[in-house]
Amino acid sequence: MLCQPAEVLRKRVRCAQVSSTSDRRRFSLRRHAPDHAKTSLRGRGTAYDLRRGARYELLAGHRMRALNLGCGTKLKKPGEDGFDEWINADIREDVGADMVFDCTIGIPFPTGYFVRVHLDNVLEHFRSEEAIALINEVDRVIEVGGTVRVIVPHFQSQGSVQDWTHKSYWSPRNFLYSNQVTTPFGGRAIGITANLVAIEGPTVYGDMATEAFITVLLRKEPVG
Repeated sequence: MLCQPAEVLRKRVRCAQVSSTSDRRRFSLRRHAPDHAKTSLRGRGTAYDLRRGARYELLAGHRMRALNLGCGTKLKKPGEDGFDEWINADIREDVGADMVFDCTIGIPFPTGYFVRVHLDNVLEHFRSEEAIALINEVDRVIEVGGTVRVIVPHFQSQGSVQDWTHKSYWSPRNFLYSNQVTTPFGGRAIGITANLVAIEGPTVYGDMATEAFITVLLRKEPVG
């Protein structure tokens, strides 16, 4: 294990409700961290107090960090998929994740910290406006040239609607809007500031009668 459990304070706050640095939400990470090791991070107008442990200090300057966001029980190990370090994160405390936090508040890492973010059956659990905010936040923590692997249920499959916690429905063409270049007005028309361009896929696999999925690899391109 990369960490040991620590007390986690979570406040489920919609992004739209957190609009200024005076509205602070503090939460802890599931890692040992001395009280003095704190930093202030900004994301979507929100200030975070992030309690960092020695492990994060060791990773300063590391170029092959990857985040498995909303990992559930599908934990990634160091070296998997060619990435030296994986951080598994989820809102649930019972799945063995390295970190426990609510990503609707934000992702508690500096801008450009990761070279890969993995979103495996995550986006469908958010309403459209929340998914847009999350895509923008994922774009923030990815370095230019970094990639995002997305897997979502295909909207025409039974699997898309069988889970009562699914709040949005996805087609391959959704990913035309994850950037500023593949539609006439770019993702800006729907509130997307990210610039994540598909470089593999979207590809559909599985059985529409039961479970079918869309997978796409997006790369962060510079804006402008």
